[in-house]
Amino acid sequence: QFKEQRMPTKHDIDQVSKDHPVVLERIFSTCVANSKALELAGIDRNTPNPKDGEIDRDENGEPTGLLFREAKQLVRDAMPGPFGSDKLGLNQGVERAIKLAQKEYLKHGITGVMEPGVTPAIMRAYQNLYTKNELRIRTTLMPNWYGFHIKQETEKIERLIGELGVCTNFGDNMLKIGGLKMAIDGGLTSKTAYLSWPYLGEDAPRENIPFRLDLTKLNEYVATAHNAGWSVGIHVVGDISQELAVEAIYKAHKDNPADRRHQVIHAYYPTEKSLKMMKEANIIAAIQPAFIYGEASGYDNLLTKEKQEEFTPTKTYLENGIKVAISTDMPSAHFNPFYNLYSAVTRKGALGHQAGTKEKVSILDGVKMMTTNAAYLSYDENIRGKLQ
Repeated sequence: QFKEQRMPTKHDIDQVSKDHPVVLERIFSTCVANSKALELAGIDRNTPNPKDGEIDRDENGEPTGLLFREAKQLVRDAMPGPFGSDKLGLNQGVERAIKLAQKEYLKHGITGVMEPGVTPAIMRAYQNLYTKNELRIRTTLMPNWYGFHIKQETEKIERLIGELGVCTNFGDNMLKIGGLKMAIDGGLTSKTAYLSWPYLGEDAPRENIPFRLDLTKLNEYVATAHNAGWSVGIHVVGDISQELAVEAIYKAHKDNPADRRHQVIHAYYPTEKSLKMMKEANIIAAIQPAFIYGEASGYDNLLTKEKQEEFTPTKTYLENGIKVAISTDMPSAHFNPFYNLYSAVTRKGALGHQAGTKEKVSILDGVKMMTTNAAYLSYDENIRGKLQ
């Protein structure tokens, strides 16, 4: 979204701060650190790439400050506070962050959120606020499961369903547990989506996608969750990853038809096969038109006009009888609901670029997807989401 149409580097941040360590996050796959942060993390030209990550380097082999995937953990481990390796005061730090966010949400009329990929520490922070009567927004927590975080503690994840004892929809109107958050691929703009077609200017689909879970176990993961009473929400960006996720949910549903509110999150590029299975198994598309608002000005460098038209095909989902819920994916996109609604209705970004017109929806449909359909995700459609 910068005028230069590129990622910032350590050199850009060093102009502002040479003496204080600075790390700017791009959710999940990428961050950029200034020279001081790299120094404290022990990252230099001789530092090897971690197993599942990459330290970006210039033509001379010097780190640029950009860190991809597991390489982000190198600076995380050097950080104090709630998002680093220092666990002292963790809950207090997260509680302060939640309270700050709540104030901003309430300014925009947002009274309910789903918080995906939460760890036990974050869940405790929410419960502490709830107990102290300081939770001001109805919150549905989606526990972290396979694929969501940079560094997976697989042993704990494997025990989650068996040891927790409760499942999706446990709680009350202010704080409850939702589905399990999972992820398969990366992002579209970071070119880590599992696609069957190439990006603009490339000859073939990208290989060596950094998958975030073991695809050979995907069906097993989903079936285990489904049969234990859990819904799952799976991050999918590419058409192949979406079809794999939908297929896994579809199989679990066919083997055990039960009321689960499974969702594919982002769901940019459904195949015809995906659409049919989503309709039959009542799989929800949890989409974010606000990405168009923030990113559309860069699509001409990334996608053909045809693929821009097909991106987040809201109208196609509706025409195929698929329930669609609109969310913002904050902090990947801004939480202002009117940005979301604007882009759902106009397909335009903040700078005026339009990602085609075929998938535009009416204002009424847009509002419904942001309210009643969003409430359905958390089994709340009978108590909130509409005035009646």
